[in-house]
Amino acid sequence: MPALLLPVAAAGRQSRVLHTPPPPASPGERVTITFRVDGDDPPLAADVHVRVAGAGEYDVLEATARGEFFRAELPALYSTPPGIEYWISVRTESGAELTAPERSGPAQPYFITVSAKEALERIVILSPEPDGLVDPSESPILSVLFDPPLVPPATATLFLDGVELTGAVELTPDYILYEMTEPLRPGVHEALVVLHGEDRSTVEKRWSFHYGEISPQGALDLSGRMEAGWASAVTASVRGEPYVPYEETSSLRFDLYAGGEWANRSIYIAASRDPIYDEEVRFTGRISSERFSLEVGDIYPSFSELTVSWLSGEGAILTTEGGALRNEIFAVRTLNADTTGGFGTYSQFIAGERLRFERGRWTAAAQGAY
Repeated sequence: MPALLLPVAAAGRQSRVLHTPPPPASPGERVTITFRVDGDDPPLAADVHVRVAGAGEYDVLEATARGEFFRAELPALYSTPPGIEYWISVRTESGAELTAPERSGPAQPYFITVSAKEALERIVILSPEPDGLVDPSESPILSVLFDPPLVPPATATLFLDGVELTGAVELTPDYILYEMTEPLRPGVHEALVVLHGEDRSTVEKRWSFHYGEISPQGALDLSGRMEAGWASAVTASVRGEPYVPYEETSSLRFDLYAGGEWANRSIYIAASRDPIYDEEVRFTGRISSERFSLEVGDIYPSFSELTVSWLSGEGAILTTEGGALRNEIFAVRTLNADTTGGFGTYSQFIAGERLRFERGRWTAAAQGAY
């Protein structure tokens, strides 16, 4: 029966081992254990007792003293799922034997989780973006970031469409990079990065990208609702104001709108008719992505009071964005008997542009109307 190791008090303040377990590890990753001894009984030597979780006997690794700290590096072969079990023993000048965890030692050891999930999370795809589009006029670059960095002898390899990339591959502990000099065939390509651990374990991460083609056009998928009913109006006179020019007693009123996605773009359509204010059917359509939007039909551009505001009409608004810049251009023919209270009551053509720059909380804009 093994002897139970207990901390022994020396003269003065009793010594103890101070240690914080490291975070979860990836398969095949080296793990460093650090600790120090606090108290009046100085340490002479220290060991880390380690094994793959549930593997049986512990192996003993000597810890190296560096100043007031001890350090031991666990070989990659111990980083095997489900985890690593270990405990620490320290011999002091008085002959005392200290353990960590205190009072339990091998009975209730420390545990480090080892999971392939942790290895996958350390692989960050930089380029091309997964499911992204690569312009044929540019040289494709495959690049992957390792966070945290690889610890030699761990290494990595890159594959493209099942073929290992060699020669111009640049590999560092922080990243792996390959710049292609030959154009690819148009279509979808699959990239693969493989991490190789010291214990010959491997972790793979795959992704695909499009080269020289537009992403597949998906079917137009819209969802929305329609409301319809009857609206009534009575011809009336108001003292001091022109009479309200409505003669119909009832008419169909409806409001239809729908939105969805198509070809990675947002689609929105709307149509309405309210006979109380306007007998005509009003229609608006809009298509937008991350960098641009185009709105056509009955539009309501709203700039500053110096340019145009509260204007409704038939036309289009084109908005483009890039970085901190946003540019809006509109052209519109105003409606007869405009009821919004803005630009006149007769048909006229108006165009405007607004260029806006944003940086933090600051916004600068230049605009004009034509």
